[in-house]
Amino acid sequence: MTRNSSRSQPGRGLARLGFDSPSIDRITAKAAALDLLDALLRSTLPPGLAGHCRLANVRAGRLVWLVADAAAGVRLRQHQQDLERLASTETGQSIAGSVIRIAPPERHFPAPRNPSATERAHMVRLASLLGLDAAPPRSPGRR
Repeated sequence: MTRNSSRSQPGRGLARLGFDSPSIDRITAKAAALDLLDALLRSTLPPGLAGHCRLANVRAGRLVWLVADAAAGVRLRQHQQDLERLASTETGQSIAGSVIRIAPPERHFPAPRNPSATERAHMVRLASLLGLDAAPPRSPGRR
């Protein structure tokens, strides 16, 4: 007789983490439905606009759109009534408007650069003034 018989049940760990719960199933079903509705609605848009927007949610009877920039938001507004009518037909709910949000831009960080000889000398001086014994970083090819 084993002390803990739950170890032999497959999938038990996932259930304990909440991946087998009704709330997760509900969230997954909503995400799948939103993906289908997004694909349907964007298929009716001009190709140049469809690539710059995405349906994010349907909340309180409104379509929530994410657009790449303000110009795409203006172009999307021109198709707003047709999109709301189609979404209302497909979902069976009353769609009373749209919210258009500009998606935050992705952050681009510059590539790290190697410090110049002058900058390295300043780092050595600063390290000595602060009482740090660590040598400044060197380029991989220098000795």
